[in-house]
Amino acid sequence: MIGWYVVLTPLLVLAILLLFRFVGCDHVFGLEGDASTLTWEGKIRDRVGQGKLALAPDGENDGTITVTLNLSGSWNVTALRLDSYPSGSSTPVGSWDTDINSTYFVVGASQTLDGPLLNDPGNAAVNFVVADGGSFVIFASDLQGQEFLSGNKLSLATTFSDGSTTSTQVVLP
Repeated sequence: MIGWYVVLTPLLVLAILLLFRFVGCDHVFGLEGDASTLTWEGKIRDRVGQGKLALAPDGENDGTITVTLNLSGSWNVTALRLDSYPSGSSTPVGSWDTDINSTYFVVGASQTLDGPLLNDPGNAAVNFVVADGGSFVIFASDLQGQEFLSGNKLSLATTFSDGSTTSTQVVLP
């Protein structure tokens, strides 16, 4: 004979997960959904260069994106990775991050378009807090002139101090 708890426990767990998702606690179980929004600003600022530690202007405007966190509470951002995919492709034409051990160029981060970069100058790492529903701006160099073309899909992975990660995409107009 099967006990009532064997049948009802999975249903109860599912109900609790759905309740957490409904009230906005998605990150508790890694169910982030639309945890952030990307807004393509264009190639309007020159903040970073072409290299792992190129945290200074290089004479060419960078792809500029505003990232808005749609999460309640403050969040400590500890890593960023941006990829650019041509329309219909699953292989990126450009990748940028804040990991000194990768082969990708640096993605710069700032609280505002013209504020100071938040990257550590020694290793390009980031460690900054975004307030409840707040935003920050990222900058990526355009190495080949094909990373920020109309129709490209940009995908940003944001890692937080608690180990959770969100992934958000935007298609360039």
